[in-house]
Amino acid sequence: MRKLSSYVLLAGFSFLISSLAWAQATVNESLETITIYVDGGTGSDTNPGTQPQPLKTIGAAAAVALSNKASNAGTKVIVNPGTYRESLSLSGSPAQSAIPITFQAATNGTVFISGAQQFTGWTPYSGNSSVYTTSWPYQWRDCAIDTGGHPLEMPIVLRQEMLVVNGMPLTQVLSLSQMLYPGSFFADSTAGLVYIWPPTGVDVNTADVEVAVTPTLLTIAGHDSNNINGIVIRGLTFEYANSCHTGEAVYVQGSSTNILFDSDTFIWNNGTGLGFSSGESITVMNSISNHNGGAGFNTYHAKNILWQNDVASYNNWRGAQGAFYEWGGGGAHIFSDHGETISGFTATFNQTHSIHWDTDDVNISVTSLFAAQNMLGTLIEKNEGPVTFGNSSFCSTVSTATDNASGVVIRDSKNVTFNGNTFYRNSGSQLEITGVAGGFQISNWETGKAFNVSTENISLDQNVFEATTGQQLFRDSYLGGADWTTFATTLQSNKNTWWNPDNSRPFMVPAPVSATLLDSAEWQTSTGQDKNSTFSAPLNDPAAICAVTAEAPDYWFIVDNGVLTTNGSGKAVFNLSTIPLGGMSGNVALSADGVSSIPGASSSFSSSTITTAGASSLTFTAGPATQPGTYILTALANSGDTTRTIALQVTVPATSIFLSTDILTFNNQAVGTASAAQTLTVTNTGSRSIAIRSIAVNSGFIETNTCGTSLAAGKKCTIMVTFSPKQLLAYTGTLILTDSDPTSPQTVALTGTTVGSPAITFSHKSLSYGAGIFGTTSASQSVTLTNSGTALLALATISVTGADSHDFIQTNNCGSSLAIGALCTVTVTFDPTFTGSRTAGLTFADNAPLSPQTVGLAGTGEKALTVSPGSVGFGSVSTSSSATKAVTLTNASATAISITSFAFSGLNARDFSQTNNCNGTVQGNGSCSITVTFKPGATGSRSATLNANDSDPTTPQLVTLTGTGK
Repeated sequence: MRKLSSYVLLAGFSFLISSLAWAQATVNESLETITIYVDGGTGSDTNPGTQPQPLKTIGAAAAVALSNKASNAGTKVIVNPGTYRESLSLSGSPAQSAIPITFQAATNGTVFISGAQQFTGWTPYSGNSSVYTTSWPYQWRDCAIDTGGHPLEMPIVLRQEMLVVNGMPLTQVLSLSQMLYPGSFFADSTAGLVYIWPPTGVDVNTADVEVAVTPTLLTIAGHDSNNINGIVIRGLTFEYANSCHTGEAVYVQGSSTNILFDSDTFIWNNGTGLGFSSGESITVMNSISNHNGGAGFNTYHAKNILWQNDVASYNNWRGAQGAFYEWGGGGAHIFSDHGETISGFTATFNQTHSIHWDTDDVNISVTSLFAAQNMLGTLIEKNEGPVTFGNSSFCSTVSTATDNASGVVIRDSKNVTFNGNTFYRNSGSQLEITGVAGGFQISNWETGKAFNVSTENISLDQNVFEATTGQQLFRDSYLGGADWTTFATTLQSNKNTWWNPDNSRPFMVPAPVSATLLDSAEWQTSTGQDKNSTFSAPLNDPAAICAVTAEAPDYWFIVDNGVLTTNGSGKAVFNLSTIPLGGMSGNVALSADGVSSIPGASSSFSSSTITTAGASSLTFTAGPATQPGTYILTALANSGDTTRTIALQVTVPATSIFLSTDILTFNNQAVGTASAAQTLTVTNTGSRSIAIRSIAVNSGFIETNTCGTSLAAGKKCTIMVTFSPKQLLAYTGTLILTDSDPTSPQTVALTGTTVGSPAITFSHKSLSYGAGIFGTTSASQSVTLTNSGTALLALATISVTGADSHDFIQTNNCGSSLAIGALCTVTVTFDPTFTGSRTAGLTFADNAPLSPQTVGLAGTGEKALTVSPGSVGFGSVSTSSSATKAVTLTNASATAISITSFAFSGLNARDFSQTNNCNGTVQGNGSCSITVTFKPGATGSRSATLNANDSDPTTPQLVTLTGTGK
């Protein structure tokens, strides 16, 4: 495999500050004593190449210049405006001197070296009058698949056909059935025909239709001792090369040194715009590499390279057609460069990384990098460093559908320094740490030394980090243990400004558990850093620093995962979204191709029309007749004359387990309550029994099932799932069915939404009053009622209920409702109306679960009025005389007790009489006296009973009277 990346070692231009560059090209163009002119319109390759008699092709001029170089004579080739459809090659030789050659546009930006040929002879296609066709002579096969463990390269990514109408490239589709919208083309190599659907209003008879046919437009190649050096390319535009996705329109390789690209443009090429493989002392300045199907710039094993004031934007459109976003891409993909300076580099709107420093990059210095609105962030991966960034901006990564969408992602790299940079509004996080446990083993390609790299010795000083809703400032969600300890103990971070106005816990760390969220103070404690940093709004608004506008209205069509396997219910769900550029608005129509050719399969969009800032899910469903296998689908999106496509792969595995659904959803379940059960049916469609090993669900969900330990061939069982939330939050989980089928485990997504539910918490479950005297109200006791739930508590009534409810009295300050977390007090007193055990309940009728709720009330009633003594003996009294004794009635209550009568009963009731000072009432906490007189009516034993009839519930009060008449 040829690894490509923009690695070039540059040795010092006089106009550069020397401290910026490790080295750079030092071409002495004053040694160019010969000037050759090229004019594609008026020239001839038989001419001498003078200004009056120019050559016709640049290739002819190159041959002369290389011959001059071999003779130690420098040459400047001046190319007049025009389009030059040719491929150039500059090779080294043992006899070649260091004398320079310059290829320069007479006027920058007016010379186009094109890999395209013009096509004519278009006729309307009989199946659609908007589509035109003509013969296609090419038999290009799929390009070779890259190596090294990359994601799947879809067939569309491996194609190299490009077709351009009036300077506007059309989107390639891979079948005539996909020719659904304007702005697309299909090259049918088998039938030898090509079809185009040009933009609205284009007359194909007069339009400039070009087909890219040349893979490489310029090669500068040195091999071992056949070094090539001292080459300057200035002011030229290289376009429409049909190189493979991993190839380059302009390629510098081998022992090439002292190479300068100045004010050049690499645009609309199928692969990378400009690539270097090896090479030393290289400068790329004031150059643009935009709209390339792969990377803008690509380097591999370059040494001493300077990038100054370069632009790499809108790249990886070919990769995006196959959801190939993360592998070997970037505005610039820099692989194993040693000694590199970047000053003033712009990377925007790339459907990949802004820049990817990939493996064994050493001595990298970056200043004034502007990375904004890229699908993915800046990636620093498996590097020993040092890598330093200053005065750079990492802004507004777009995608939330893919990994590496943070502003800067450090993946197992060390000795990385950020000083005075801005990180703003990047999806995911502003700074992210990822990798593998223990780091990576890499080797230095110059020294051969092998060593391990993990993320350590990271320095953050005087940077601004600002995030918005749903974004983190820092994220290391899982790389814990020794890796986190190594990172945290070697981190140097201070004098930074951290800010997220919408998230008070914007630091995600892997300790003590994965994805722990910290606030600013906790971050400082966890890392021991940022003691002099602030968590506040930056003084200068990063939004202004990061502002960028797309060059034209357009949109991206992306997918979160383009390679899926159907689940137990035969479904695979591709989450698609569109992202507008340049203010593009309106609707996007969606369709899918390739499903109808799969027996028993179907597909549907959650929405077939979305906005240019919309999202839709494409669900593929395999039926019983769908054979196991891997299938390619194509999702198409169209808005006006702009068509975008994504190739998707779905695998239907060989399985005997079929689930009736792949998702169970529970909506608006009150916290603290259980939902009705939802049923999942499991069917064994095979001819052999399947062992059921386990069925598990996440917390918040409960399952029961009829499946047992095995499921016979052709049989079904059911799994019943209920949702019982304990907290007010969105629940997500998975039902996992582990079985003996090759596709085990089977999974079903579980989701549950909750609504608030009030809950009552009482400070006491019961109140006990002990003994209470009739007529006396006890001391009050209180119950505090708290709404400990997650919704407003509505109180209908608070009452005392039960057999002895009239013995207890309640008052409260609760009103008709209680807010979440609010409390109120109910005060209860005991006023017994009878003696003995008295019970009741304090009852609450409300909207909380298990209403009504009751607090128990209990007390013992005791009588208020007592008589003393309870028996009086008069002794012997003559029948002719009498005797008196006193009895006292005492009222222990605070309430007066009325005396309705005093009466005597018994055998000798007439022998006794009374007088009293009670006056019909015993006052509260008072007493009165009764004088009882015994006048025996006969001799012998005499007895009676004094009855004090009163309002005490124990009435009458009784005094036993005895005496003897003599």
